[in-house]
Amino acid sequence: MESEEHKREATLKEASVSIDIIIHRLQNLRNNLRGKAESYFRSIVEFQARHDPRASMYADEVAQLRNLAQKLYYGEILLEKVKVRLEVISLLGPVGEQLRVAEQLISEAKVVFSGVDVDLSEVNTLSDRVSEIMESTQAPLMEYPPQVSEVRSPEVNQIISEASTLAAERIASEFPQVPAEEPVKEPTKEPAAEVEKVPTADMASLEGRLFKYLSERSGQYSPDEASKTLGINKEDLARALKGLSDKGKIVLEDFEREEGKT
Repeated sequence: MESEEHKREATLKEASVSIDIIIHRLQNLRNNLRGKAESYFRSIVEFQARHDPRASMYADEVAQLRNLAQKLYYGEILLEKVKVRLEVISLLGPVGEQLRVAEQLISEAKVVFSGVDVDLSEVNTLSDRVSEIMESTQAPLMEYPPQVSEVRSPEVNQIISEASTLAAERIASEFPQVPAEEPVKEPTKEPAAEVEKVPTADMASLEGRLFKYLSERSGQYSPDEASKTLGINKEDLARALKGLSDKGKIVLEDFEREEGKT
């Protein structure tokens, strides 16, 4: 007849195998999530460059993938801690406190996985194996999984806190940070220099200055340059041009037909 010790040893091995299977699945799932996040990240950069509103939608997707991956990694860390406890039991024999810690960590992992659509069959198998070991050693079982931190041991609380911090740091380094979209900047316009309007009484003087300006440039005319050089606005330039035309000094029709030449 198989001894209780051999049964425990076989159960411990089965529990370790269950943990390895679960962790392997979690790692594959997390890698898939990271691949999706990287693909979405490239789309975000492209859409932001075009100021496409879809960039915001993809940014939300990346945030959800990061959150899901963090939960998976958190659960993975908890199961690794369970495996350490089982290894200690395998070396030193049944230790009630180690079993209770393992059971509480498994309960916490089950709560996490139930919210992220993970197959719990192997996790339930693992939980059953630990319960079998506890029953064989007559270690007291918890009737219900812990729901609040007060029912957990200080060691379990510390493990959970450290696992949560480590998971957040790991995912922050593995998953791309979504770039902040820069607001569209309106082009800045330099205020146009204020040019004093020429009084009607000084129009004759302006006509003379404009005629000299045109003569020095062989009739070549630029409204912007003339306005700046003569220090007057374009409206007064137009009035002066018409005045010169009315006096027969320039042919305004040529100027209007071919801009920049009188």
